[in-house]
This record gives sequence, C-alpha cells and structure tokens, in this order.
Amino acid sequence: MPVGNWAIEAACRQLHFWTEQGFSQWTLSFNLSPVQFEQQDLFQVISSMLQKYNLAPSRLILEVTESTALKDLDRSIELLNAFTQAGITVSIDDFGTGYSNLLMLSVLPAKELKIDRSFVNSMLVNEKSRKLVETIINIARTMEMSVVAEGIETEEQQAALAEMGCDYLQGFLFSRPLPAEQVPWLLLQKNSDKQIIPIGKIHSDSSYISQKNHA
Repeated sequence: MPVGNWAIEAACRQLHFWTEQGFSQWTLSFNLSPVQFEQQDLFQVISSMLQKYNLAPSRLILEVTESTALKDLDRSIELLNAFTQAGITVSIDDFGTGYSNLLMLSVLPAKELKIDRSFVNSMLVNEKSRKLVETIINIARTMEMSVVAEGIETEEQQAALAEMGCDYLQGFLFSRPLPAEQVPWLLLQKNSDKQIIPIGKIHSDSSYISQKNHA
C-alpha cells in the first residue's frame, strides 16, 4: 500500500475510533502532499476509506497548498469539485506563500482558507503583515469561506486575530502535537477548566480550536 493511502486510512480509522468513543461531532483535517494530490485514483481511495469506516464525507477536511493546486489548475478544479460534490470540505493551506491570487480563490471550490504562520509571526511587529492578515480575513469572509490562522503561540496573537474576526486558530498556544489517544483527554480538560471550547473541528496535530465559542 502506498504511504499516502496508508496515512489516509489511518486518519479515517482514528476518526472512526473517536466516533465510537462518543465524539461523533468531530471533523478531521488531512494534509494532502503534492505527490498524493497527483495520484490518479485519489478520489476513489478517499471515498472508499470513508465508506469502509462508515464516516460521513462532511467530517473530513482536505488541505491542499495553493502551490500544489496551481501546478495543474484544470485538474485541480475538477478533482476538488468532485470532493466538494461528495460532501468533503476543501481547505487552501499556507495561503500567501505561493502564487496566490483572487482568480484562484474564485475558481477553486474551497470553503476554508489557512493563513500561513509567517504572516501571524510578524503581524504584531510589522504593520504591513497585520494589514495583509486583515485583508485575507476580509476577502475570505466576502467569499463565504472560513479562516484558520496557523502558528499561534502567544495570547497577544490570539487576541489580535479574535479582533480581526478570524474563525479558527491553530498553534502551540493551545497544544503541542499529541498522540491521537491523548486528544480526547486534552479537550475534556480544557472544557473542565473553562478554557476555549473546541467545537466540531479537530486538526490532525490536535492544536486546532474554535475562536467563536467560549465557556
């Protein structure tokens, strides 16, 4: 079995296990590598894994970088449309690091945009970076896309992004990467401590939480 297929199955198997533990509201984000994205049977592989583990397509978010999507834009549009029509959410990862443009956002059927950590790291000390982050959030809102900011490490970054209206935050401020079996414990602990409550989106590195819902 190709490594990429093994990783997809492992992710679906884990999500199925969490479902059996009672966490049926969780979704899982999966990073597609450039090699995986070029795989001709990718749609069939992912569809079969969702069926094998009895998972609704809406519980899977597929992340693809803009540079990967732009290598063959016509094929990307066709493939991502197939995923979207099947009920799977498409996310543009590391936005701003490639050859991003508004045309790409208008033709790719993505529902989520992830702001690259390089912008987040500099936005509190560089006014241009801050304005870029604000602009990306506003563009995404206009296009009815949700926004994830990557690389959150400080409460100051969290507060600034909350003020800008960012939907989701991901980073070491919330958790270092964890083994899958520790994720439920982490989230239950945060809930009991009345910290920010994760609602419905669990990133594969376990540091992906909602900025919208507070205890």
